[in-house]
This record gives sequence, C-alpha cells and structure tokens, in this order.
Amino acid sequence: MPIADDESTIKVEGMGWALISTAYMGDKTSFDGIYEFYKKKTTSKAGGMMGWKVSCNGFADQVSASDGDLDVGFGLIVAHWQWGGNYLNEAKKVITNCKKLIKNCNGVSVLSGGYSDSPWGGCDETDISYYTPAFFRVFAEVTDDDAWNKLANDAYTLLERSANASTGLVPDWQYADGTPGSSTGRIDYYRYDACRTPWRMALDYLWNGNEKAYAWCKKISTWADKIGASNIKDGYALNGTPKGSNHNMAFTGALAVSAMCNSQKIADNFAEQVSKLNCNFWYNKHLGNVYLCSSCIHQEVNGIKHG
Repeated sequence: MPIADDESTIKVEGMGWALISTAYMGDKTSFDGIYEFYKKKTTSKAGGMMGWKVSCNGFADQVSASDGDLDVGFGLIVAHWQWGGNYLNEAKKVITNCKKLIKNCNGVSVLSGGYSDSPWGGCDETDISYYTPAFFRVFAEVTDDDAWNKLANDAYTLLERSANASTGLVPDWQYADGTPGSSTGRIDYYRYDACRTPWRMALDYLWNGNEKAYAWCKKISTWADKIGASNIKDGYALNGTPKGSNHNMAFTGALAVSAMCNSQKIADNFAEQVSKLNCNFWYNKHLGNVYLCSSCIHQEVNGIKHG
C-alpha cells in the first residue's frame, strides 16, 4: 500500500486517508500498524506532529502538513466508534497538537499550512482543502473545545472569499482575504490540493445538513455536470478554463461526493463515471477510497457511536 510518489517514501496525507479508510472498513490490524508508524514519525520540529515526508529509515522532511495530522485525528475517532479502547485518548492528543495550527486573522480562524518549530503560513498562506468542517465539529464534541466549531464555521468565510462566483472553483492556496496564491507563490488555481475541497465540504451537508456546504457543493457540481463527468480534467483556472489534461479519481471522485448535494441525476452521472475509473497513482487511489468510505459508510458507523 504505497502512500507516496514511490515505494520508499511516505507522506502524512496518505497516512491520514489510510487511517480513516481502515477504521471505517473495520480493519483493526492495518489501522494499528499504520498508527504505530505514524507515532514513530512524529517530531518536535513538527510540534509533535508527523514529518510531512518520511521513509522507513528516517525523515525526508520534518515539517508538518496540516491536513494529514487532522485526518489522523479523525481516523482515531472513527477507530473509537468502531472498537472503543484507548483510541479516543490518542485522538485527543493528536487534536491538541493540531490546535497549534489555528491562527486568528482579523477575527477569522485560519489554519496554518503546517508546523516547522512554529506554525507557518496562516493569514497569508492557507489551503482551503485542509478544512473539513464535519471533522472539526466532531473534534469540538469529543474535546469540548468550541474553537473547533469556530474553525468549522469560519471555513465557509474563507471558501466564500476565494470561490469563483460562477464556477465555485477555489485555488490550491489563498490568503485569508480570499486572494488566490500565497506570499510564497503557491499555486493559485484549482489543482491537486483544491480538488479535494468538494469532498471535504460536502461531508458537512451530508452529515449535518449545513446549508453553506450545500450551496457551494451544488454550485461546483452543477458546473462540473455541464463539463461532463467523463470530461473532468486535473486542473482548472478559477473561471473554468482547463489547465490540466488527465482524468482521474482525485478530481472526479471529489466532485462525485459534492454531487450528492445536487440532483439525483447529477449524482448518478458522477457515480457511474467513478465506477469506471481505475487509477494506479497512489494519490488518486487513496483519495478514491476515502471519498467512498467517509461519504457512504459514516451513517452506519456513527450509529455505533450513538448506540
């Protein structure tokens, strides 16, 4: 199960997705092994979080990337729902570390891009695809810390500031005021970070009925349906002009989850296309798996949670 660009390196985002997926699928043996590896790759450089890129023998990069650790925290909560035990305490430890990443930008809670001896980015550099409001609301519930509810709600402020009014498309990176890009020149259009955003936002409508999530997901999935599920490319200017040429699960699968906030016809169009995709690259495969697990299985597992 490679979770990086080659078999010798592992990225923290892949760790997060693997933990969410194995927990939802009830694979405790794989979950425990992956989490043990995660713990061995945490570092003080990353504020107790995992180095962004590692190998079995060491670190390729000790700086953290926020999305991976946040997903690890949620994966541990799903493990708690499934198996009980000490998983909730472990989740709280990870969530406490992740709280270091939250910054205040003129009253709006914003995620730093990661941690390198201290949080980096924030007001001048954040990634909307790192925000999963539905996860944050669960964090607030299990930690009794309303800072996570505020981050969940403020995610829509950031989303609305950056989303194109016609297409709904968002950039990979943005300033807190919505300006695309960042102070270090990160990608300012819809690419391999931003492509995950429809999945992350849609969960807040599918799980919680959030109307802001619904409105944005309906807009972007309506735009995508006009393009055609089989024609989605791996990159767009925010006005919808294609900048990529590949068709894969990372982009199409996330839009399929957002289509669950739209009409049955549009949802079916995307579901049919997703069923035909067979991606070999780790990023696309792992994302496809977590898209399906978190959007379709959550209600059953959440039923275990609520007894």
